[in-house]
Amino acid sequence: MKYIAKITLFLCVTFFSLGSSASNMDGFTNSRRARQNKLLYSSIAMLKNDYVFVLFYSTNCPHCTSFAPVLKKYAYDCSIPVQAFATGQAVSPNFPNSIIVPQDTIDQFFGSGSELSVPTLFILNKHNYHAYPVAKGSLTYLELNNRMNILAPKVLKHEQKFA
Repeated sequence: MKYIAKITLFLCVTFFSLGSSASNMDGFTNSRRARQNKLLYSSIAMLKNDYVFVLFYSTNCPHCTSFAPVLKKYAYDCSIPVQAFATGQAVSPNFPNSIIVPQDTIDQFFGSGSELSVPTLFILNKHNYHAYPVAKGSLTYLELNNRMNILAPKVLKHEQKFA
C-alpha cells in the first residue's frame, strides 16, 4: 500500500512540475511572439504617415464585399488611410468616398491593356507614388496582417534606396 501511495505521489509531483514548466514555456513562447509582433507592427506603423492602401473593387463581387469591412478595420487599426476605386457605378458603404476608377488609373496600377481583377490591394507611397501589391482576392484580418508583417519591412527597405 505504501508503495502505491509513493508511486501516486511521484506521478502527481511529476505531472504538476511538467505542467508548470509547460505553462512557463507557453509564457515564454507567448512573450517572444508578442515581442515579434510588436517589432513587426512597428514596421507597419512606420507606413502610416507616408502610405495609403489602394483598393480596386466591385460592389457586384462577393469577394470584394467580404473583404471591404476587413480592410476598413485593418486600415483603421493601423492608421493607414484607404483610397478605394470602384469598377462599376456604385460605391461600397464601407468606402463611401470611393472613386469610379478611370482607365488611366487601371493602366497605372495594372499595366496598359491589362485586365482589372478585383479585389486587388496595393500599398502606395504618397510622395513618390511607388505602388506595392499586397493582395489579389479576399483575405481575412489575420491573413492581411500576416501579409503586411512580411511586406512592410521589405517596402521600407526598398524605399530607403530612394531617400
